[in-house]
Amino acid sequence: HPLTRYIRNVVARPLTAGAPRYEGIVPEGFESVEHFFDPRLLYGSKENKALMEADMAAFLDVADVHWTVVNEYILR
Repeated sequence: HPLTRYIRNVVARPLTAGAPRYEGIVPEGFESVEHFFDPRLLYGSKENKALMEADMAAFLDVADVHWTVVNEYILR
């Protein structure tokens, strides 16, 4: 799996009135943007994809997940 970073952040409470309620924010890092968008590179096989989908369904409601793709630039 081309996942290079996975950090789980629990959201304790909204900070502003009317803000949406989230249970967590999970930034994930991938080897490349191509690895994220190409299912063959992301999962490796149909069997791996099925395993990942079953694993996610065991701990979260996938219908409630909000996905955002961003780039990260580290300045030194």
